[in-house]
Parts: sequence; structure tokens; C-alpha cells
Amino acid sequence: MRTTTFKTKIAAIVAMLLTGLTLSSSLLAQDISGTWHGKLSLPAGSLTIVFHIKHTEQGTYVATLDSPDQGTKDIKTETTSFQDSTLTVQIPIIHASYKGKLNADQTITGTFTQGMPLPLNLTKGEFSGPKRPQEPQPPFSL
Repeated sequence: MRTTTFKTKIAAIVAMLLTGLTLSSSLLAQDISGTWHGKLSLPAGSLTIVFHIKHTEQGTYVATLDSPDQGTKDIKTETTSFQDSTLTVQIPIIHASYKGKLNADQTITGTFTQGMPLPLNLTKGEFSGPKRPQEPQPPFSL
């Protein structure tokens, strides 16, 4: 009976170790590189925010920010980190920051702060702005 109890305990310990290794490897495999976009809700409308995040050879992240509704691109960030499924971006040039948590559905739920905190949820993928022709097409009417 002692042998059965001992074998059961060993089997349970091995199972826990394997589960821990599986969870650890899946967390380490998370890569947030790419383009992430979302909309800030403001009293006067909404404002699109786009982050371009790259993973460096040193294992850190770097990011730039676009605000396409304001015609602004490639705003440099000071620091970008991703730890424990939490993305943190500091953007001192515009006195702003972002902090959000990566969800199981590969979205990030967070807060953009620039003077006041506002919810900003991000979706991964290229942002395509509104389709507007740049050249007027006939027929023209007055």
C-alpha cells in the first residue's frame, strides 16, 4: 500500500511539473510584435491609435505610435515592455503612456493616459484608414 501511495505522489508531481513546463513555454512564446490599433472614445468623437511594435535581437521591444486621424506617424516611444502578459509603453514626447493586458483572444485591454486615463483596447493587424479617393472623379456637379 505504501508503494502505491508513493507511486501516486510521484505521478502527481511529474504531472504538475509537465503542466508547469507547458504553461511556461506558452507564456514565453507570446510575441506581441506587429501592428496593434484601437479607438479612443472622446467627447468630440473618436481617435484612432496605432502602435507598431518590434522585437529586437536583444530580446526587448521597441515601438512607434501613429495617430492617423490627426495625420501623425512614427511618434517615438521611450520604453516598451511586455512582462506577465502586460504591455507598457511610455511616450514622453506627447506626455502619454499605455498599459494593457494581453487576453486569450489575442486582443489587449488597457488604458491610454494623456492627462487623463481613457480605455483603449487594441486589436492586432494592419490598420487601414477610411477609403477616400484623392482625385475627384467626374461627373462634377455644382
